[in-house]
Amino acid sequence: MKTFLQVRNHTGGQATITVGHRTVSGQIQFHVWGDMAVGGRGESMVFDFDPSGSQGADLWYVSAAVADGPAPGIYESAGSRVAPRTPWTLNASDEANNLVLGVGVTRFGRELVNNTFDTVGRLHKTGPFNKKIRNVFLLMLENRSFDHLFGWSGLKDASETNIEGLDATFFNLFNDQRISCAAVPAGDLNLSADPGHEWEDVMEGLCGTGAVLGQGGAYPTNIQCSGFVQNYAKALQKKGVAQDAQHLAEIMSGVAREPRLVLHRLAESYAVCDHWFCSLPGPTWPNRFFALTASSGGLEVSPNKGQLFASEYLRGFTIQPTIFSALKAAGCDYRLYKDSDNLFAGPEPGFFGMGGQMIAAGLTGVHRSEARSFGNFAQDLKGNYPYQFTFIEPHYGDAAGGSYQGGSSQHPMDDIVPGEKLIAATYNAIRNSPLWEHSLLIITYDEAGGLYDHVIPPANAVAPGGSQIYSRRSFNFQQLGPRVPAVIVSPWIAKKTIDKATYDHTSIIATVLGIFAPNTHLTERDRVARKLDGLIAQEIRPEADCPLSFDVQVQRQTRSATNQSARDADPLPDDGNVIGFVHLAAKTDFDLSDGSQESAEAIVQRIKSLQTHGDARGYAEGVLSRAKDDETDGDKVDDLVYGNADARLIAQICADVGMKVSDLNGLLTTVFATSFQRNLNAAGLKSDRVGLLLQKVEEYEANRTEIIDAEENDYFIPRGTSALLRSWS
Repeated sequence: MKTFLQVRNHTGGQATITVGHRTVSGQIQFHVWGDMAVGGRGESMVFDFDPSGSQGADLWYVSAAVADGPAPGIYESAGSRVAPRTPWTLNASDEANNLVLGVGVTRFGRELVNNTFDTVGRLHKTGPFNKKIRNVFLLMLENRSFDHLFGWSGLKDASETNIEGLDATFFNLFNDQRISCAAVPAGDLNLSADPGHEWEDVMEGLCGTGAVLGQGGAYPTNIQCSGFVQNYAKALQKKGVAQDAQHLAEIMSGVAREPRLVLHRLAESYAVCDHWFCSLPGPTWPNRFFALTASSGGLEVSPNKGQLFASEYLRGFTIQPTIFSALKAAGCDYRLYKDSDNLFAGPEPGFFGMGGQMIAAGLTGVHRSEARSFGNFAQDLKGNYPYQFTFIEPHYGDAAGGSYQGGSSQHPMDDIVPGEKLIAATYNAIRNSPLWEHSLLIITYDEAGGLYDHVIPPANAVAPGGSQIYSRRSFNFQQLGPRVPAVIVSPWIAKKTIDKATYDHTSIIATVLGIFAPNTHLTERDRVARKLDGLIAQEIRPEADCPLSFDVQVQRQTRSATNQSARDADPLPDDGNVIGFVHLAAKTDFDLSDGSQESAEAIVQRIKSLQTHGDARGYAEGVLSRAKDDETDGDKVDDLVYGNADARLIAQICADVGMKVSDLNGLLTTVFATSFQRNLNAAGLKSDRVGLLLQKVEEYEANRTEIIDAEENDYFIPRGTSALLRSWS
């Protein structure tokens, strides 16, 4: 049967209202009423329904983007326009009628003649109002310089302005031998050794041999980007590779224009920033911390054994506040994704557990259970997704062996193709989700990885201030690091944009907080950092002008499978990335413990006993195996509450908590209909039933789910389980 639906705006402000509808046959329909005035009623949505199926109960989704008035914000019902969740019973008498759906900021329903309406479903606020950008996504890859990936791209903007790239006149000297820049096919980006990219390596690359910090931690002023070849020669020598022109040229090489990378095609379709610098001239850990906290707590180098062996580090690096805590304080939310299952490297060269960890989880206040597998990403975006900021980390491959091969991070010693697949999968998922028209995707790299870049980084950065407890070099943090690629994607960005403004990783924080928590900053660095809002156009681009998907056209390099035991006998270094990854495993180990000081001291003693790379790998993989089992149990509850559980999983969980499936389904339906916030009388539930379920779920969590939450109860409860039930009872 057909009927006609109009909506009336009862939100108290100008609003854009979206209604999605799924019939019992599974057909999805949706309609958008844009910029409706208070009390306004728009044109009709014509839809089909079947009153004979499920007593006429179709499923609905409603959202209201309220621009002004007493309660601006984004309000949503359960589900999304492609996965509606709220039932609404229609009768045969509704056929061909003009129905009016009244939409407020807490509820929606059939409008009655007296300008009131019967409640059909509930709405809850999922974020602040922003007409253009409502979801920011960040994908941060590994260790590639701008010149290496874009120097030979030949990209031009719409006005024919060139990207700041390379030509063969750029060079470094090695023993008076001129080693010039050259373009090579993407499939031939083989490096014979891992370029040095620790603190001293970066200083040599930028300033030449013998450079040191000046008075007050000032960085040398003689930056000429002249020492990259000299530093790479040391890496070749350490590897036993000849220091000849052919091998030395690897550090100066860059990707030729063809074959076209996904990253290049995205840059042509949207925007590339050709003056984006890493936040300090140092390695991965401090630069990633800067992207999330606008500081590194003074850390200029990779983690070291002294830090690892201190029990307080089992709770992470304390650099507060973070972008995550700032969003929470502003009433917003975030989600973390990790390519923990190594989805894009293929069966060869294999899975490396240590490289599947999330570096963001090394921060105090970020719990390992918050990192969701990237395999869920595309499907998650099609459901109710109330997360304003999403951070995605790749798989780091063979982190224990130090080759980083076999992951999706695009580390210089690894193939770029798995990372290309991760980039494409991220874009394709966002582009084909209901979030696309209000999304902003930032793709960048944490640091340059020791690869040549010819642009001298600015020396006038603002020091972040605050605690510098992790400092080992007394650096003043006023010097930015080398350029890294940064591609910015949104339907609100003009095609073929080349942004020549200066950015660093704290621009991410400035942009996100500028949208969702105005007048908020974490440190002095992000307070003055340039935001990306200058890229946002006045009008959204047509759907047809935004590619629906990208495929990977570059062929994988021919290389033998990585032998993860090749370095197992090598002794662990005093510092470096492998120590950082052991730290992440130790933090997870502590999360899995009872949290006592005795457990902390036992873990520290276990770590101190690790002597080789093999010891570290075995320890990390053992911890991560236990964490994987634990997360599986937690995911069961999470999937149940969010409606992602299939019938078999529902039956299993019901058996675990001693409930009938019908009772549990009834509870969940009521929960979704009331947006998790209604009291027991409004929900129509009896307190004794809720109390019984609360007791059962608490027993389930205590026995089978790892728990920690410092904010409220000193333990973490998977979203929407006993915390929800406790608020009801």
